[in-house]
Amino acid sequence: MSLFYDVEVKKNCYQVLVVPNITYQKDIDKDSFVKFFSDIVREIGKIRDDLIWHVPLTSYSSLLNLPNVKQYQLELPTYPNSMRGHFDYNAWSRIVNWKHKDFDFVYSHLPEWTVNISNFLANATHFGKIPIVGYCHWTETKEFAKYAKTYFPYNMMGTLEMSSCGLNTETQIGNILNEAETYFNTETLNKLKSIMTAQYIGVNESDISDDICREPEKVIVFNHRPQAYRNYPMFLSAIRKLREKRQDFTVWCSLADKKDEDYFDIEGVDSKQEYYEKLHRCSFGVLCGNRWAISAQDGMIQGLPYLYQSSDENRELFSELGAECGKFYNEDQLVDLMDRYLTDVDYRNQYAEETLYHVKHNMAWSNRIKTHNKMIDKAIGELKSVTDRSQSVKKILTFIDRHGKVSKNEIMKFIGWGVGIDFSPYRQYLRNHPSVELEWDGQMEYYVAV
Repeated sequence: MSLFYDVEVKKNCYQVLVVPNITYQKDIDKDSFVKFFSDIVREIGKIRDDLIWHVPLTSYSSLLNLPNVKQYQLELPTYPNSMRGHFDYNAWSRIVNWKHKDFDFVYSHLPEWTVNISNFLANATHFGKIPIVGYCHWTETKEFAKYAKTYFPYNMMGTLEMSSCGLNTETQIGNILNEAETYFNTETLNKLKSIMTAQYIGVNESDISDDICREPEKVIVFNHRPQAYRNYPMFLSAIRKLREKRQDFTVWCSLADKKDEDYFDIEGVDSKQEYYEKLHRCSFGVLCGNRWAISAQDGMIQGLPYLYQSSDENRELFSELGAECGKFYNEDQLVDLMDRYLTDVDYRNQYAEETLYHVKHNMAWSNRIKTHNKMIDKAIGELKSVTDRSQSVKKILTFIDRHGKVSKNEIMKFIGWGVGIDFSPYRQYLRNHPSVELEWDGQMEYYVAV
């Protein structure tokens, strides 16, 4: 019998059509969607064994080489904005293959495509209007997208097709809703607000350090992109002021391609493990700008405390930690904090211990996955079923009982249905009928008499 993560597979699995958001085709396993989604599949698989994920990708992913994931080839433009505007009806027809496959709900990571997906499934297949939930990695608000024309309205229209859509933070949701006021009335804005939920990204428990480094090296970490949106110019100015007070430290800018000062370290590392080990040995990290950075989580899982610039989003993420001691409002405060953390190791270690405790008890995927799983349950709860009064379902039950094991295509041929009939309500009835089991063999699903 097949296993999902050492959990016995149950029959009657839900078949999930995934809409990807692929922005890095050069190495698919380094694409942010693939890394995020592989975490979701792995963590969801630890608490439930009833999902089969069907994932179109531009190339094969070893991260998604999992027993309950089926990969499909999908050619896409490499430029992210071109990708967001691209929808290949013929390619999706081949992937969905509606005459031979069933899908119970859609899990979309690209709202810009979701209207097309919803329209395609409802009007060109017999799935009808099945539930759609998802997650949005990137929304082209004016804050981030400075170019003339954006996909923001398309993103919002796709979000409206979902019953629930996860985003990084409540702050992000608030900013999106503020911008959406330009396009939508109050009723639609309220609907968007009810759909969008904060689903914080978790960290792998295997990556979390057992303890903090109690004798750290005097190294200040800036492991974010050295760009204006990360307020790097202020950080650089603060570092130069600190250098006037003391010269016993270095700065590690892990993503910089040039040294702004000779005491900067911009050397990369060969592996994720080496990256974590180097972060573990450092004194503290600095997060400037008004937006949370996943890169800060990389340090926090190693017990690295972060000094963070006060902003709505940073407060939202760090307030869970209760770390007022790391907050700064301006450049001079940052200089003073950095000076104190380099001088008072006991003070630094206390914050480091609080950071690591918070990571283990709040930021680990075992905790974060709960909101994602709740969204899956919501999609399943929206599935509709025909009733016992249906004459067609009685014929289907007799057909299954007579043959013992049949595919969906065989049922459709027997009953004589085409694209005009929504099969999903019949599927949900059969799933819950005591004399039928849905059996997945890795390639095909069957309705089996029991």
